[in-house]
Amino acid sequence: MRKKMKSVVAMVLSFALTGAVLAGCGESRQPRQDT
Repeated sequence: MRKKMKSVVAMVLSFALTGAVLAGCGESRQPRQDT
């Protein structure tokens, strides 16, 4: 049970990391081009 929990936590962590990286890339890729 504990081993499964650890892999779930690892998956969530990597998901969060990917999300943060993607968000950062999207933000820097869109400089103030709206105005």
